Amino acid sequence: MIKTGGINVSPAEVEGLLLMHPQVSEAYVLGVPDRVQGEIAAAFVVASGGLDAETLRAHVGALASRFKVPAHVVFRRAEDIPRTTSGKVAKQELKAEWARGVTR
Repeated sequence: MIKTGGINVSPAEVEGLLLMHPQVSEAYVLGVPDRVQGEIAAAFVVASGGLDAETLRAHVGALASRFKVPAHVVFRRAEDIPRTTSGKVAKQELKAEWARGVTR
């Protein structure tokens, strides 16, 4: 759960909204620290066709409340998404990359 400004946001729900966009094949959402809100949503997305962050944020905003719109969208190739040995997404690695400033 991401707690942004006192409101709980489900990463799975936001991932589902992102995946509703026809150009998005994978989406992973996690909470990252924010001085004002406590946490905000960051989305790691695999997309095709030159999709940009603002278009994707507008897509989510049209489907849900504004507090569910990811504050940050990071585009990745599928092979650049860290995975565990069983093939699941290693969200802790994404979070660690964010903390180190690798993805910003």
